[in-house]
Amino acid sequence: MRGTRALVVAGAMVALVGCGDKSPTGPTVASLSVTPTDLVLEVGETVRLNVTAKDAGGNPVAAGDVRWASSNPAVAQVDAQGNVTGVAPGTATITAETRGLTAQVPVTVVRCDASSAVAPPVGQIVVREGAAAGLVCLGTGDYTLVPFHASTVRNATLALEASFSGFVAPVGLDPDQTPQFTALSAGPSPDEAFEWALRQRERRELTPLVPGLQAALAARGGPVRNLALADLQEGDLVTLNANARDACNVPDPRVGRVVAITQRAIVVADTANPKNGLTDDEYRQLGVAFDTLVWPVDTFHFGEPTDLDNNARVLVFFTRAVNELTPAGSDSYVAGFFFARDLFPKQSQPGFSACPTSNYAEMFYMLAADPDGQVNGNRRSRELVLNTSVATLAHEFQHLINAARRLYVLRVGGTAWSEEVWLNEGLSHIAEELTFYRASGLSPRQNIDLVRLRSSDALRNAFNRYQASNFGRLIRYLQNPERHSPYDADDDLETRGAAWAFLRYAADRRGGDERDLWFNLVNSSQTGLANLQARLGTDPVPWVREWTVSVYTDDAVVTEARYQQPSWNFRSIMSGFTSTGGRYPLKVVRLDSATSPYSFTLNAGSGAFLRGGVAPGAAVKVRFRSGGSVPPGAFQLAIVRTR
Repeated sequence: MRGTRALVVAGAMVALVGCGDKSPTGPTVASLSVTPTDLVLEVGETVRLNVTAKDAGGNPVAAGDVRWASSNPAVAQVDAQGNVTGVAPGTATITAETRGLTAQVPVTVVRCDASSAVAPPVGQIVVREGAAAGLVCLGTGDYTLVPFHASTVRNATLALEASFSGFVAPVGLDPDQTPQFTALSAGPSPDEAFEWALRQRERRELTPLVPGLQAALAARGGPVRNLALADLQEGDLVTLNANARDACNVPDPRVGRVVAITQRAIVVADTANPKNGLTDDEYRQLGVAFDTLVWPVDTFHFGEPTDLDNNARVLVFFTRAVNELTPAGSDSYVAGFFFARDLFPKQSQPGFSACPTSNYAEMFYMLAADPDGQVNGNRRSRELVLNTSVATLAHEFQHLINAARRLYVLRVGGTAWSEEVWLNEGLSHIAEELTFYRASGLSPRQNIDLVRLRSSDALRNAFNRYQASNFGRLIRYLQNPERHSPYDADDDLETRGAAWAFLRYAADRRGGDERDLWFNLVNSSQTGLANLQARLGTDPVPWVREWTVSVYTDDAVVTEARYQQPSWNFRSIMSGFTSTGGRYPLKVVRLDSATSPYSFTLNAGSGAFLRGGVAPGAAVKVRFRSGGSVPPGAFQLAIVRTR
């Protein structure tokens, strides 16, 4: 009997908790929330709300019995399980109450017909977020919808489904889904995967050395100098470690001959390079181009590098070791690279572990001409090396300056000595663009188009040498914008193209002297989105969304300045690329019976482009769902009316 009586009492106590009273032994509910946090329903539609209770430590706990109420049952009703049903157009507030705490959700109920549909003026862009973006009712006109994933978690994805019916064919402006065009050219393209792996290797293998380096710098008041390379003369032989697969443990010694010394460059050619390569005069020409083009552009915008080897120059090593990084038959190649291990001392000091295989010099490793394919059967013409080396040097010089100034000028510790790859690469592609401006005599914010570039051989050649690759990467992004963004976690061609284009957009939108933006991004102890936010003075994610919209609207829709890109007329220039078939290569999905429902996945910071028309006097409903439910708060939708 005593045991039975104890069970009954325990049961009574549980019943009391279920009625909403606080259990004397159970956890205390400190906060209450309801999802979705706002709701848009069509008349007759029902959606269930979910309650989350947490204790003072932020840990989920049982909510107990929840009481539901609607502030306006004539508009929206709610039952005991939290199911909300739209009754009539209007607004209401749904309240959940338990244990003395409440949480509220605003609800908007709509009826999708011609009289209540959204129909903004042509060119006006309407943005909705979260649940409010989950249902849109469009009135007469042509529209491009741009769903956007506003997460800052760089590997996050958002699976979505758009369902709709009743769209008609829109007029003009990419009415059909753009075909997936081929790569930029039939020849080999630069191997960005190698450089991504190199940046990861730097962070992984060199970051443990940074605390000791900073301590040694503080104790000495500055870096140790490497005098072994201070007094090189033309004709001298020098042995350099060219191992790109290992930072500090396994050397790959190569002997090089100093073929040219210019004002800012020491040009060295591997004595084992393939036959019929560049002449000494051609090497010298590349050194002079570094002096007159690359050095002034990069140092003005990003700052001067260190001078660890005490020669006021950068060493440029053309070596077959770079060619050897590309296996036989590959459709890509490594044009050159900077390796941050060469900024770390070779000899250990008290409290500091060195990098024994470092060359301890500001230097680059560059592709050697190999017209006969002596290395792995891959032919690399003299013209390829002559035409790509200067842009590669401009790109890699930003990497060198970025790492050197963070390590030795700002003395940044932890992993922040190495900028996040997407922003580091984006800045290096900006360096290529800035080199184009100096070589061509043009400048940003001139809305350069194809007619302008074709107006002279000098402009066409400058574009092909210093800027065409940026456009090629952006073309790759435009062909699949749903799965790529400017700040993707990877470093593929699409991410690089988007990162460059967004940084250009951000500099133009910010206005003023853009040199300040580039300099402050490089000379920073922050990285990634935090670095960008500090320099822009605002959260960059809304700017990424508006840049994404501008990818469609620029030079196509008359709209606000924040949805335009004033430096380049991308639609015009990309029509001149053979790889695009003479069209703007943006993937635009036509909304019709053949594509509904349309399922797609967005990466963090990416968007899609969905286009359809609404007939006169009609209305079309578009419903977005994620996992069969209301989209999360990170889902945003831009509605662009084009006609």
